[in-house]
Amino acid sequence: MSPYNRLFILFLVISCFIFFSMYLPIPIQEVRGLNVDGFKDIIGKKDKELALLQFAEREGFNYLLLYDLQEINESMYDLTDLEESQALAQFIKKAKSKFGIMEIGAVGETAQSFEAIDQYNKLYEGSIFFSIDVYNLEFEFWNKEQLSSYYCPTYLAEKALACKEKEAYDFYFSELKKVKALTHPARLKCETYIGQPSRAQCKDIGQWCDRVLIHYYQTSDIFKSGKSMYQFHDYRIPALAPEEGVLQILPIFSVQENQKSAWIEDHPKNKSYPTYHKGQKGFQNMTGKWKEHINIQGAQWFQYTELSE
Repeated sequence: MSPYNRLFILFLVISCFIFFSMYLPIPIQEVRGLNVDGFKDIIGKKDKELALLQFAEREGFNYLLLYDLQEINESMYDLTDLEESQALAQFIKKAKSKFGIMEIGAVGETAQSFEAIDQYNKLYEGSIFFSIDVYNLEFEFWNKEQLSSYYCPTYLAEKALACKEKEAYDFYFSELKKVKALTHPARLKCETYIGQPSRAQCKDIGQWCDRVLIHYYQTSDIFKSGKSMYQFHDYRIPALAPEEGVLQILPIFSVQENQKSAWIEDHPKNKSYPTYHKGQKGFQNMTGKWKEHINIQGAQWFQYTELSE
């Protein structure tokens, strides 16, 4: 074969590759999320920031969900001010540009928790390297202990609401809709965390969120007689499925005391997600029209302090 013919064939191969790659779907990277507790003790401290980011990179995390941002805004750095917000902006830029972090999320208990974050994002509008991408509403309306000791005196009493789960849920759901109103115009993710809501509550939540984090706090990667952890309150995901569109789901696994802390000492934590997804009676084996409206996008881990010890 002449050199000319070889060059011509090579040109055709490269041209075909470029042409078809334009039309092939780009694979979506699996989400590996980490709840970062105590971020107020990390931000602005270069050694602690680096330790967090190196840990995330080493363990393969690509989504950081940050606590304490409201407290940081109120008592440390004014996140609505261009100069003071640099502490957060530079951390996010480093995380995204050097350590493989694809998304940064903020945790809040009410829609008001995200007002400063919203102003922060507007300061850096148009730059994904500085932005907070996800607003996560965390309000445990189903948790009776938390309800009586914290949510009732902190939020419900102020609104003259009874200290009951129904009133707590109604308050939460009204806040969730407000969070959606903040995220939707800006094309950000409205995310929430749930434990054990009712089927009816799940149906409401699934219609409003872009992504739901569902806790599977167990002592190992299996649940009852070797079944997948998916079977822990298995009504939740079918009930969350919206009538239209696709809801993203991240199961949350925990290593806190009395959950997985002892088990994880002798087992790789990356065993949890495959067992959840493909284990005995796992998500992969489930059937139903609801599955057309659900995507298990990856998994979330709770939380940084215990995992990094």
